[in-house]
Amino acid sequence: MSGWGEPLFIGSRMGSKDVEAWVPVEVLPESKWSPQGYAPGRRHVPERLDLCIGRARDWADRIPVEISKVNRLIRRFNVFGAALSAVAGAFSISQITRSPEVWWQIVSAVAAISGAISIAVPSTLGLRERGEQLVVLAGEYSRLLGRLLDARTTILLGAEPESLNSLYSEYDNLKTRREPLGIAREK
Repeated sequence: MSGWGEPLFIGSRMGSKDVEAWVPVEVLPESKWSPQGYAPGRRHVPERLDLCIGRARDWADRIPVEISKVNRLIRRFNVFGAALSAVAGAFSISQITRSPEVWWQIVSAVAAISGAISIAVPSTLGLRERGEQLVVLAGEYSRLLGRLLDARTTILLGAEPESLNSLYSEYDNLKTRREPLGIAREK
């Protein structure tokens, strides 16, 4: 049967509205003529492509949450350090002017140094660099997800997609770059 079928909705959950595309009946995902759901003119979408799409979508949604966690941790260190330094400064000025004892000076110096150290901890632990790497990785996962969805749509429409092997190797490369950043493994 060569005609135009019902609309096939193509899109993602990444904030863009779904795009409505009209496709021939032969390439619709389900067919009442075939028990496996494949119409005669429909091309099969490789299982690995669907798997990569699902996982890339999950990571494109999940990495921004990780970025938020890293930024909150950095802010906590900075707020704690700033508060400790402010209290130490106010306390030391009031106490040093009243009593010139050495132990007050030591306590206020230790508090001020502790505040400075807590502000430097995120950089020392590499949290800032990890956050920057996560931002780059999130963008790359989103771009890859778009290319994977384009390849799937191209297959469903009966055309040849770009090299699936290059998309798979790009996905594997992103996975390799993600693992050292300490994000939990895939389910």
